[in-house]
Amino acid sequence: MNFSRADWVEFLRRMGKNLFCDAWYPTVAIGIAQALISPESSLLDCLATAAVLLAFITTAAMFCFAVSWGISLGSDD
Repeated sequence: MNFSRADWVEFLRRMGKNLFCDAWYPTVAIGIAQALISPESSLLDCLATAAVLLAFITTAAMFCFAVSWGISLGSDD
């Protein structure tokens, strides 16, 4: 299956949008899992872990948007 330039742009744009929209699910899950598994962890530890995960997910989403934008700026030569 051959993807055209427009297909790649749309795929990466949708992937970035989905990462941004659904980033809170794994963030909450990891925070709750850490609280359940590690009883000595405080609320701030759980929030810090969730914040780091959220930062990684949003960075991946921004990377998808940037690559999509870069591909769309290229020529069709």
